[in-house]
Amino acid sequence: MRINWRKFIGVDPDVHHGEPFIKGTRVPVSVIVGSVADGMTFDEIINSYPQLKKESVRAALAYAADILHEMNDDGWDRLMEIRKKLGKGRKNKKNSVEILSEMRR
Repeated sequence: MRINWRKFIGVDPDVHHGEPFIKGTRVPVSVIVGSVADGMTFDEIINSYPQLKKESVRAALAYAADILHEMNDDGWDRLMEIRKKLGKGRKNKKNSVEILSEMRR
């Protein structure tokens, strides 16, 4: 069964400039996905970032897969637009679910 990444992934303009991260940590999703791409196992990632659990790593991968699935020709432009908005301070306090909802419009 696929993990519900929404329980694990957060977005906050004050954490890594709005880059998605694992809730309760400051570990960016991109670090986890990049580590898997580099050939690290879940256990190796967790040893490097002990605040993570296997579910966190699975959630990061599920999030990345969903983001890629949602992308189409104009999806990347919309993603960049949303990220720019998030980077403009605390005016925008949206979470990852709200961001994905905007991307689907």
